[in-house]
Amino acid sequence: MQAIELVTQISAEHELHLRLPEHTATGSARVIVLFETDVSSSHRGNLDDFLDSLPLNRSGGIGRDEIMRGIDEERAGWDEH
Repeated sequence: MQAIELVTQISAEHELHLRLPEHTATGSARVIVLFETDVSSSHRGNLDDFLDSLPLNRSGGIGRDEIMRGIDEERAGWDEH
């Protein structure tokens, strides 16, 4: 399997137009489209975003503070090695 990276524009009709190099084999191919979104990312880490998205735990179990304490303890252990 081989990959080729090409840059193109998405048209108003939501179409892509590509021209592959001459040495490209013919036949079926998979296409992956990567594009920028307008969603601005938070400066906080992904774990914080995930924890904020969880519903409040009213039925018991461990809460956000306990989870964060456990993570801090785990990270502190990394520095010891």
